[in-house]
Amino acid sequence: MAGLDAGSARSNACGRSMMWRTDRRPRPPFAVAAVSATAILIVLGGLPVGGTPAPAAPCSLCSPPLVHAPSSPHSINVYSVTPGVQTLDPAVASDPASVQAILNIYQTLITYDGNSTSSFVPELATCVPGSPQCQQLFGSSLLVNGSMGSPQFYTFPIDPAARFYDSKTGVGWPVYPSDVLFSFARLEAFANLPTPGSTPGWIVSQALLPGGNPSWDEGTHYPYNNTPQHVLSSILVNDSSYCPATALAANGCVTFVANGSGTSWPALLSMLASPTATSIEPCGWFSFVGAGVAGFSGTTAAYGDGPCLLPGAATNSTSTGFQNYLRTVPPTAWDALELLADVHSLAPQPSVQWIAVGSGPYSLESIDPRTGYVLEASPVYRSPTGCAGTVGCEPLPGTYFSTVNLFYESNDTLGVNEYLSGRAAVATIDPTDAASFDALYTAGKIGEMSVPALRTSFQTFNMNFDLANERQIDPTGWLNVPADFLSFNGLREFLSLAYPYSSLAPTLRTSYGAAYGFDYGGAIPRYLGNEYPANITWPSADPTASASVPGSAAWYWAQSTLPTSGLYDPELSQCSSAHPCRFPIMYSASSSGADLGPLSIEQLTAWSQSIAALSTGALQPYVLGPECGRYQVGPSPCTFAPGQSPYTTIGAESTAAFADPNAVLGPLYASNESWPYSDSLAPQLTRPQFDSSTCGYDNGSWTDLIHWAHASFLATECQGVAYRSMASWISTGSRLAPGPYRTLVYNEIEHVANLLALYVYTYQGSDPQTYASWVNATSLNMNPVLGGEGIEPWYSLRAMGPAPPTEYPVAFHEVGLPANVNWSVSVNGSTTRSATFSMVFDVPNGTYDFSIQGVGGYTVTPGTGTVEVNGTSQTILVFYVLTPGTYLVQFEESGLPAGTIWSVALNRSPEIRTSSTSISFSLTNGSYSYTLDSVRGFTVAGTTGSFWVIGLAENISVRYLRIVVTYTLHVAETGLPVGTPWSVSLGPSTRNLSTPSTDWMMPNGTYPFAVNSSGFDATPTYGSITIDGKNTTLNVTFIAYRSTGGSSSGWGGVPSWAWAAVAS
Repeated sequence: MAGLDAGSARSNACGRSMMWRTDRRPRPPFAVAAVSATAILIVLGGLPVGGTPAPAAPCSLCSPPLVHAPSSPHSINVYSVTPGVQTLDPAVASDPASVQAILNIYQTLITYDGNSTSSFVPELATCVPGSPQCQQLFGSSLLVNGSMGSPQFYTFPIDPAARFYDSKTGVGWPVYPSDVLFSFARLEAFANLPTPGSTPGWIVSQALLPGGNPSWDEGTHYPYNNTPQHVLSSILVNDSSYCPATALAANGCVTFVANGSGTSWPALLSMLASPTATSIEPCGWFSFVGAGVAGFSGTTAAYGDGPCLLPGAATNSTSTGFQNYLRTVPPTAWDALELLADVHSLAPQPSVQWIAVGSGPYSLESIDPRTGYVLEASPVYRSPTGCAGTVGCEPLPGTYFSTVNLFYESNDTLGVNEYLSGRAAVATIDPTDAASFDALYTAGKIGEMSVPALRTSFQTFNMNFDLANERQIDPTGWLNVPADFLSFNGLREFLSLAYPYSSLAPTLRTSYGAAYGFDYGGAIPRYLGNEYPANITWPSADPTASASVPGSAAWYWAQSTLPTSGLYDPELSQCSSAHPCRFPIMYSASSSGADLGPLSIEQLTAWSQSIAALSTGALQPYVLGPECGRYQVGPSPCTFAPGQSPYTTIGAESTAAFADPNAVLGPLYASNESWPYSDSLAPQLTRPQFDSSTCGYDNGSWTDLIHWAHASFLATECQGVAYRSMASWISTGSRLAPGPYRTLVYNEIEHVANLLALYVYTYQGSDPQTYASWVNATSLNMNPVLGGEGIEPWYSLRAMGPAPPTEYPVAFHEVGLPANVNWSVSVNGSTTRSATFSMVFDVPNGTYDFSIQGVGGYTVTPGTGTVEVNGTSQTILVFYVLTPGTYLVQFEESGLPAGTIWSVALNRSPEIRTSSTSISFSLTNGSYSYTLDSVRGFTVAGTTGSFWVIGLAENISVRYLRIVVTYTLHVAETGLPVGTPWSVSLGPSTRNLSTPSTDWMMPNGTYPFAVNSSGFDATPTYGSITIDGKNTTLNVTFIAYRSTGGSSSGWGGVPSWAWAAVAS
C-alpha cells in the first residue's frame, strides 16, 4: 500500500520490539456501518487496519499482541528461532532465512513442480523449454541443440500477466526480457568476489560464461569471465531466431546460451529453478534506488516503477544499438560494480539490502532484520499463465493468506506460548525441548512432520595425510601408522562396515525424541529426483563379526591380513593386539568448542570401539578434536594441497547447490574437487601399486565401467583402474541430458564408488517442522530443496478450516482526530497508545472496563464504559470533537527521509517531536510563536516564526532541504604516453580519458574506484577512497605489460572452491 512506513517498531510491556503495518492514508469519515465492516475484517485478518498493534501483554505472559489462528485466506503468524534475514538482494542471498523472504516476494522463470526435484512448472515464463506445453503453444520445444549435439539454447517466453508491484507507490507494471537480462547481469557480476562461491552467482555462471584468466585484471574476472561482453552475450533478448513470433508480439523472450567453458549444461533448468539467486528483479526500480548496472539506463517512470531498455537503448540483442554497445564497452567497464562485492558480499549495493520490489504473490510491507518482517498479498499479482490452477503452481489471487507476520526469536518460549494460545501458524520448537513438544502435541495444539533435505553427512578418508602437520594438531603422540595407511581399499571397507549403523541410528541428531537423519549411501542423496541408486547395498546395519560372511567387516579384515588375498594390506598386517596401530578419528568443532560435526563425540567413540573389537585390538583409533572448524574447501585453515592435510578422517557435510547429480558427484569423487583433492585421492590411486596394467578394463569404455561396477570386490592393485573408469564416466554423464540413460550411467558410477569405499556415509539430514493443528499439513512444502532446508513458500500454506479462537478482538476506532495525533485506550488497566485510527485488544470472554484518554482541544465520547465479550468480536466507535472556540493548527513537513525525527515548540512550551510528516495543535484565538528544531544534514527556511488564529484552522508548511557539501577529488596518472586512453570508474560512474588528470566533485563518503588502460598495469587498479571534509588526490601509476593469455575452467559441474559455499 502507498505510504506504508517500513520497519515501524514499538515496544510492548515485555520490552520486545514489534513490527506492524502503519497506514498513513487520509482517514475517511466513517459511517457506523463502514466501521463495523472494518471490524469484521480485523477479526479475520489479524493485525488491525491502520497498523495499530493490540495492547501490550503482561510481562508474565511475554506474548506479542498479535492475531488469532485465522481462517483462510487472511493472516498467519510465524515465530522462527533464527538469526534472521541477512539480505533481501536476490543476487547475493544464500542463507535460508533470506531466501525464504525472497522466494515469497520475487519470482523465477521456472520453479519446481510441487515437491518434485526433477520436474518443473512455469513461473515468469509461459512454458518450460523442452516441454510438450511449449510445443503446443508455440509449435516448438524452445530447446535447440548446439554444435556439440546437446541442448544449448533455452528460450523462455515471458508471461504477459506477470506484474511487478511497488507497495510504497501502489504502482504495478509488466515484466519484460530486459528485467531478466538485468537480473542475471547483476548475478553474474557478483559471481567471483570476494572469493569464488561467496555469492550464489557461480551456480548459473558456470553454465553461461567462459573460464576466466587469473592473471588478467588482477583476477577480477576469474574463475568466470564476467566482463560485460560475455555476460550480455550469455542471454539473447527477443532474438527472432529462437523467440516465436507470438511471444515477440506479447512480452518477448529470453534465450539462455548454455555453453559455459565450451561444454553443454543439461542441468541448466535445475539451476534456474533453484530458489537461490535466480529471482527476476525490476530493472527500472533497481536502477532508480541505486542498484543499477552500467549500460542499463533505467526507466523514465516516476520512482522507477516502469520498464527499462537494454544497453544501447535497445529492445532486442540483435539491434544495432545493443551490438554497438558490446563492441565499444571496455571489458573492465563493470569492474567498479563487481568490486563492490569485495567490500560487502551481502550488500554490494546497500540500497537493496533491506527493501524489495518483486512480482511474486507477496509484497514487502515492513522489515526489521533483527525481529522479523511483514508481507502483504500483492494486489497486482496473477497466477502464472502457464500453470494457473494446477497443483504445484503458484496460487490463484485471493486463495492464500493475505498477510504474513514473521517474528525472529532468540529461543522458543514465545513460539510455544503462541502455539498454546492458538495464535501461531508455524513456530520453532527447540529440538531439545521435548517437554514443550509433548505438552502441545498431547493437547492437540500442533502436528509434526519431517522433510528430507539434500544434505548429507559422511566421514572422509585421507589417503596420504601429512605426518608432521598431524603432530601439530594432535597432542597425544599416539599416531603410529604411515601416511598412506588409508590408501588400501580393504581397510577402508573394513572401517566403513565397522560403523554400528543400526545401534547409532537412534542417537542421530534428534528432534523431540525422533531422529531427523536417515540412512543413505553415495554422493547422490535420496529424493534427488529418481537418481538415488537404491539398488546398491550401502552399509546400513551393525557390523557382522563372522569372517565367513562375504562382504562383512570381519571378512574384509580377514582378507586384508591374508597374504594370498587380492585385498592383502602389508601395512595393516603389521598391526596386532600386542602392537596396535593407532590413528585419530577426527570431528569438526567450532572455535567455542561446541560440537558442530556431523557425528557427536559419543558416536565416534562407539565407532572406534567397534573397530577395536572387530580387529581384536589390532586397531585402536581414538577420537580427536576440535581443531579448525568445519571441514571446508576454499581459503580457510582446513584447505590443504594433496599430501599436506593433517586429517586422517574427519566429519563433513554437503548440500546440493541445485537439484541435479552434477551438483554432488564432482565434489565427492572428482580428483581436483573438494574433499578428493585434500584427501589425495588421485595421487594415491594412480600409484603403480594401486593402478596395475594387469587389471585390464582400463580404456574408459562402457564395458569397463560395467565390469568394475559389478565386481564382487576390488583387488588392491586395481583401485586406480576402477577409479579412472568411474571418473571418465562422471565427465561423460555431466554432458548427458536428464533421462533413463543418464540415470543408468550414474547408477553404475555409484556401484564403483561403493566398492572403492571412499567415505563412511553416516546419514542424510531432514528438517523437522511443527505446525498448528489447524494448518493443513499437506500444504507445507515437502520439496527437499525448499522445505528440507526450512524454506517455506507461505503462499502455499492452507488451513484445515476455521480455527476456534480462545480470545476475541475488541476494536476501538476513533473518528475526528487529525492524522498522526496520539490517543490511547485502557482496557482493564492495560493501555495502548497510537497515532493511527484503530486499536484492537484480544481478550477472552468476559466483561471489561475501558477508558479513553482525552486529547488537548477535543472532547471525547465515550470517555469510559464497559464491553462484554461473549464468543464474538466487539467494535466501539470513539468520537473526538474540537472543543468550541479551539481550532486545528497543523505543521506539515516535506523533504526529510521517512522516519526522521523533527520537532516544533510552540510559545516556548516543550517541543513536540515526531517521525511522521505532521504535528497538530488545537488552539484558541490568539497570536503564537514557534521554533523548529534543527535536523542534522538539513536546512529549513525560517527556524522561527509566528501566526495568528482567528476563528479558522491553519496549515503551516515546513520544507527541509538537504545540505550537500562537495570537495574536489583529483585523479592524476603518470606513466602513460601522451594521449593514451584510460578510464576511471568511481561508484557507478565511469569517465573515459585521454588527458593525465580529471576532477570529481564529491560529498563526504567512501567510494569504490577502478582504473584501467589497455596494455598497462595500474597501481592501484582498484580500491576505495574516502572524502572526509577536504580535497583529496588519487595518484595512479601505469606500467606497460605483456599479457600471458590463458583461461581456466572448472571440472564437469561444481568447482572445488564452490563446494565450501554449499557445505554446511
